[in-house]
Amino acid sequence: MISPKLTLLIGSLVPTVIVCGTLLGSVLRKMSRVAQEQLATALAVADESLGNVRTVKAFAMESKEIGYGYIIHSALYRLNVCQLGPRTNSAHV
Repeated sequence: MISPKLTLLIGSLVPTVIVCGTLLGSVLRKMSRVAQEQLATALAVADESLGNVRTVKAFAMESKEIGYGYIIHSALYRLNVCQLGPRTNSAHV
C-alpha cells in the first residue's frame, strides 16, 4: 500500500535537498578557498616580518610592520567569522 501523496512528496523533496546541498557546498568551497588564500598571505607577511626583524629595527619601522600585520590578520579574522556565521560569539582578537 504505497501512498501516492507521500510518494510525490518524497519524490519532490529529494531533488530539492540535493540541489540545495550542492549549492551550499559550492558556496562554502569558495569561501574556504578565499580564507585559505588570506591565511597564506598572513603567514607570508609573518614569515617575512620575522625574517627581517633586524632590518625593520634598523630603520625603526616597527609600528608600520605592526599596522600592516594587523590589517592582514583582521581581514583573515573577518573572513573566518563570516564563514562561521552568526552562531559563534567569540572574543575579538
